[in-house]
Amino acid sequence: MKRKDLALGVILTILLLGPFVAGPILLAHGHVVAGILVFVIPYSCLGLAAILRKRKLQKAAYRIPNAHTRFTVIPVTEHETLRDLCRNSALTFFGEPSDKGLDGLYNWLNNEGVLKEERLNLYTYDGKMLKEVFGTKRQFGDEEKFMSIFLRDLNLNESNKLQFSRNRLTIGGRWLDDIVDNAE
Repeated sequence: MKRKDLALGVILTILLLGPFVAGPILLAHGHVVAGILVFVIPYSCLGLAAILRKRKLQKAAYRIPNAHTRFTVIPVTEHETLRDLCRNSALTFFGEPSDKGLDGLYNWLNNEGVLKEERLNLYTYDGKMLKEVFGTKRQFGDEEKFMSIFLRDLNLNESNKLQFSRNRLTIGGRWLDDIVDNAE
């Protein structure tokens, strides 16, 4: 274990367990204010540290501000485009594009290291179009919205494809061919 990790572990242990040792002793000897402060101060410090760490992680994850402006949103109007997306196992999400959602998606793709270019095409369509192209027995709501990205527009290779495939699930990404095949 690294020295820094060991020191951090000792400090956290003292902050977590110290109040349970010192607090009752102080309270038993009539030092009520000190006994209460022994509980309040360490847990307040731990709470503040957790909040600051969360902000730091969010800032690291969202390196590119206003990333939603880097998408070209293309409404799908041709059935052949939808067939191509399905044949390409396009990365697909349920819902409509929103600035916040696209910011998160673009930054995630950037952090994964799979962006080929600064701009990225995002194809949008609905359940009604999926039924028209792949059959009416598919269980999609007509008004259900979808967004897809061609895998060929991403920088995927043998070294990052497996990890990317696993990580996409954490943000709700699915392959379009799986969605179509499993909707019967």
